[in-house]
Amino acid sequence: MVKIDNYYRVIASTFGISYIIGIIIAFIYASRGDILITEGSNFIQNLSLTSAIYFKQTIYEIFNNSLDLFFTPFAYLTIGIQYAYIHVELLTSSFLGQVKLLVQLIPQFLFFISYIIFSTLGIKTLLLIVKIFLNNLIIKEDKYKIRAIFFTKQDIKLFYIALISIMVGAIIQTHLIKILFIFFINLRSIAYVLIVIIFILIILASGYITIKTIKEFLKKYKKEKI
Repeated sequence: MVKIDNYYRVIASTFGISYIIGIIIAFIYASRGDILITEGSNFIQNLSLTSAIYFKQTIYEIFNNSLDLFFTPFAYLTIGIQYAYIHVELLTSSFLGQVKLLVQLIPQFLFFISYIIFSTLGIKTLLLIVKIFLNNLIIKEDKYKIRAIFFTKQDIKLFYIALISIMVGAIIQTHLIKILFIFFINLRSIAYVLIVIIFILIILASGYITIKTIKEFLKKYKKEKI
């Protein structure tokens, strides 16, 4: 069983919050009739369902994106907003765009998992470097040195989960996306219901993780205070 520590919970909750903020901002822009995003973004591409998408290219792209987040861990906040912009643009477009959004949400949800894990590993690595620097060069007295442990065996398991998420998401995006597109294009009512359900689940999951993380921090703070 994989235990998720507070680092992952904080990153997941703030990623969800940034996504929700992005949705709100995007709807404000959409209500004013402004263009939300431009085509050809380097990090997040608005993939065309009619063009050939190769499995290896998708794996390479998403893994590179995850590595980018490892080396620039706090960039996940802007990624959440960027994805929200793209999703709102598709949501407020024609039914074709809405179906495109629906079929893209399935693999993108798996990519979100890898982004959150790689971002957390990047932040943990940064904290470890700061800890080593402070303990060896700044803090002289042993009793004041930082004792926090950032990495455990669970991080290795979560790293493998991130790789599996990339692999499964890439398989869906490259091999099943056209089948799903044809399926939902012929079942409009189901497509609308699923879009609403997915957005509600994203908001509820983000809120639940955020509230649970805050409660745990408050509980820990009260214990330390006592």
